[in-house]
Amino acid sequence: EERLERVAELLEALDLEGIARRFPRELSRRSAQRVALARALALEPEALLLDDPGSGLGMVESDWWRGFIAAKSIVVYTAQSRWSSAS
Repeated sequence: EERLERVAELLEALDLEGIARRFPRELSRRSAQRVALARALALEPEALLLDDPGSGLGMVESDWWRGFIAAKSIVVYTAQSRWSSAS
């Protein structure tokens, strides 16, 4: 029962309720990234390393995300620089 509550919480937080019963091949890239994040978060990790989470997830500014980061001991994420190395 606790596990089902955790799954429901993550589905709602990551805006995945509408696709919960879809197969992986039926997911958009963005949805697949969110599912991967939900799977990682379901394990309740002490540390989390994310590579540019804002690029495809579109959730970095959400209240849920800010609350999640505040509750964790360690969250490290990288972000693409707006500066281009091309001349």
